[in-house]
Amino acid sequence: MEIDIYEDSEFIDAKAFVISQEADINILFIESGEVKIRKELYEYKIKLGDNIFIW
Repeated sequence: MEIDIYEDSEFIDAKAFVISQEADINILFIESGEVKIRKELYEYKIKLGDNIFIW
């Protein structure tokens, strides 16, 4: 599943760890522009326009 981060998202500026901790999901990677973030994923702060791929 893909989650798009829009202007009014509650996850902007949150670390990816917070999202996965609140629900029973696994984050596969975050796409930020042309970059796919996999390493140190849970330290990444989510930004407007990011796409989060979860399972």
